[in-house]
Amino acid sequence: MVGKVITFYSYKGGVGRSMAMANIGVILAQWGYKTLLIDWDLEAPGLEHFFKTHINIERAKKKLGLIDLFDLKQKDKDINLLNLNWEDFITKIPINNNLDFLSAGKRDEEYISKLNAFDFNLFYDKYNGGQYLEDLREIWISKYQFILIDSRTGLTDSSGVCSIQMPDILILIFTLNNQSFDGIKNVAQKAINGQKQIVFDRFRLRILPIPSRIENAETFLMDEWMAKIDIESEGMLDWLPRYNESPNKYLLNPLQLINQIKIPYKTLYAYGERLAVTERGTSDPHDLGYVYETISAVIANDLQHIDLLSDSRDTFIKKAKGESVTEDKSLLDKVAFEKQNLETKLLLNEQLLIINKQKLYKISQISVLIFFVLFTLVSYYFFKTKAVEKSNSTIDSILIRQSTLRQLEDKSDSTYKKSINESDNRRSNEISKKLDKNRDKKHLDLKRNLEAYAYVGIYYDGKWIEKNFTFDNNDSLPKTGSIIKANIAVNARAGIIEYNEGKGWQNKEVVGAIMLGDKIKVDSVYGVAGGSFIWVKFKKFLNTNKK
Repeated sequence: MVGKVITFYSYKGGVGRSMAMANIGVILAQWGYKTLLIDWDLEAPGLEHFFKTHINIERAKKKLGLIDLFDLKQKDKDINLLNLNWEDFITKIPINNNLDFLSAGKRDEEYISKLNAFDFNLFYDKYNGGQYLEDLREIWISKYQFILIDSRTGLTDSSGVCSIQMPDILILIFTLNNQSFDGIKNVAQKAINGQKQIVFDRFRLRILPIPSRIENAETFLMDEWMAKIDIESEGMLDWLPRYNESPNKYLLNPLQLINQIKIPYKTLYAYGERLAVTERGTSDPHDLGYVYETISAVIANDLQHIDLLSDSRDTFIKKAKGESVTEDKSLLDKVAFEKQNLETKLLLNEQLLIINKQKLYKISQISVLIFFVLFTLVSYYFFKTKAVEKSNSTIDSILIRQSTLRQLEDKSDSTYKKSINESDNRRSNEISKKLDKNRDKKHLDLKRNLEAYAYVGIYYDGKWIEKNFTFDNNDSLPKTGSIIKANIAVNARAGIIEYNEGKGWQNKEVVGAIMLGDKIKVDSVYGVAGGSFIWVKFKKFLNTNKK
């Protein structure tokens, strides 16, 4: 098996890229895959700290590393990589005897000067650096099944090499914010275009975007972002398998894949460099180890059989570990049967759509025919009506002539009839006036018999500021059942008295006036103690000049 180079890249720091790569490297080694981890973050090295319980960190820092390999080439253009003693560069991590580590470089007083003096453009142009990196790559893929590269963040020459020349698979880790997501989308497009232009043979670059630090408590925001990722990551996931009969439909769509590999946020792993897969295992679906195992299986299966993730994750993991899956044959048959049924349903739906279109076409034809028939009938009725009207017009002209003759005969009687009509009209008008007068009087009486309200005045802080009536206790509010007498003319109103904020007391129509000296009996008092407009409700006047 020829090894695969997988680059782990993030546009922004702090997304958990290095931790994800370290854990995935451990899982691949546990499954029996010979794996090499490379710390290509030359400006901020330190991947070895994740293995502090497995190796001597200080000894690992003294090993030669990546920057030293570059420095050797600049010192000797004709260097033969096959003659290198790789024991001077590789740190063995004792996990199933399958995990090796290549650091960023020997951390001594010369490390910074080597880094500052190194220039990738010069390295490529003057020292044939592109071919040198390709030779390194060939050696690595011949010795290891998986080479995992921890790339530098941002848009740098170093990250460009890691994302374009080196990888077979580019894993883009991002957090749910626009800077991080837009950054990895731009890098993905540059990597795809860039790899097409390099002179070295490559299969098509495949890209796997992975959201990280997902807070599951914020379900609404998470769903909103998952929908955004589903739409905008489709171009990066064009390698996902599709139905043969329906190329636009995925066996496993982008959102289903993202939901399987998104990395949750766990506070425990925010402190120090930790290996979740060795501390807490991979069996808890809510822990990081479970997701790292899923991503490891995606890599180990070379991004194949990905549709099994939604049907049988266990089968997918077994295939990645190289275990037999014959015991799950019934499940695989069931999956295949369900896929076949789905394809059949899709075909039937397309046929039904064609039939429905044909029905709609026939209905439209019938509708046109009905419209034509109705139009013909309406037109016939219209012209027939016009003909009848013309005939009636002729008959009417004859009748008018006959009527004119009769009017001439009756003209002699018109003066007599006119005098009688004038007399009848005068008598009718006199009767109508009497009826209207009686009706108005009755209406006024009815209004006076309604429940009415009278405005007493303003009572504030135990004192009357304005007062329209006198009553027994002049220093207090009128009481229910008391008799009060008007000091001035006051309008009486019918309807409900309400207090609206900003508008004062609201009431309905005026039904009459309470004149100076009129007395009324209080049924209810309306107002607020301490300061208010005071109203009383009454049913009738008590003095003799009111009904």
